[in-house]
Amino acid sequence: MIAVDSLNHVALTVSDIDSSLRFFVDGLGLRRTLTKPVGAATWLMLGLPEETGGQSVFVQGSQRVGQIELVQWDRPPYPERGVAPGQVGHVVLSFPIPREYIGELHERLAGLGFPCTELRETVIVNYGPVAVFVATGPDGYQAEVISLPSRNEVKAFRDAVAGAAADG
Repeated sequence: MIAVDSLNHVALTVSDIDSSLRFFVDGLGLRRTLTKPVGAATWLMLGLPEETGGQSVFVQGSQRVGQIELVQWDRPPYPERGVAPGQVGHVVLSFPIPREYIGELHERLAGLGFPCTELRETVIVNYGPVAVFVATGPDGYQAEVISLPSRNEVKAFRDAVAGAAADG
């Protein structure tokens, strides 16, 4: 069977590219990779009103895997700004970060004025302990910032859970 191999990019419609770049570049530390106008090929593909144009900026992390395309339309094609958490269409992007840096990143985003949940330690069932918080960007999209256990830590956690179940 033919299947897609990986994620190329996710596109987010934003109301102000500069505000979103402040969140993704200044806040999360991603880097700009491409800036381009949005033209006819895009509006035709997406079924937007004829001659809809705009500006597009791509951002990406240091590992060069997957990008986020921020699109600001010159004629907003949608009447509502943002979708609230829990509503269909709401976007949450997840970014892994080493545990030793998660607190610093939480402070930076909050210091830039972006709403952040409390930094929490929790355990993901069948996976292991993580540290996590969620920051909200200018248009209501959210970034989950999470420190994930290594493969060895996940295996050790699962082995310990299996061992406890076998003993109990």
